[in-house]
Amino acid sequence: MSFLRPLSETILDLADGALGPAGGATARVRSIEMSVPIDIALDDVDGFRGDFPLFRRRTAFDPAPARLHLVLAEDAP
Repeated sequence: MSFLRPLSETILDLADGALGPAGGATARVRSIEMSVPIDIALDDVDGFRGDFPLFRRRTAFDPAPARLHLVLAEDAP
C-alpha cells in the first residue's frame, strides 16, 4: 500500500495552483519555474507515484526526498 498519489496528479495540482485563475486579480501568471521536494516511488501497476513529503523531519531510515524541477507555461491563444 502506497500513500503516494500518482505523479501525474501531483503535477496537475501544481499547475492548477500556479497557473489557475487568481480570484479577482488583474495580473495573470503565464509561466513559472519551480523546484520542489518530492517523495517518489515506482509502482508495478500505476507506474511512477510521487507526492510532497509527508513528514517535515526524517529519520535515518527514510530516504532523502528527490527534487522535481518544473517549468510550466501557458500557450499563447
